[in-house]
Amino acid sequence: MTHKHAIYDKNGVCKRYSPPEAGESQMAVRQSIFSIDLEYDEARVFYTGAKNRVQVTANDGKKINLPWSMLQPFFTPSGVQGQFVIQYTDEGKMLELNRL
Repeated sequence: MTHKHAIYDKNGVCKRYSPPEAGESQMAVRQSIFSIDLEYDEARVFYTGAKNRVQVTANDGKKINLPWSMLQPFFTPSGVQGQFVIQYTDEGKMLELNRL
């Protein structure tokens, strides 16, 4: 189980934890790590509107379907490449995406 107030390394190990403030509700936060290598030409379909979601496979085998808008900030002239960590709720609501 992961926590909203925790800092995790690239392997998902908690490095630092701060308990929530008084009155703040605790929400279960999950995270997955995945790699992506999407070339520029492959990513163009997202800009034409032909597609708006990207499916990736996390390192643990879980399939994750994320909106292109989460990856768009990482788009460069060569496409989107790298290893990322995504945090999401038990209900599947995407919270944050960071490049490792």
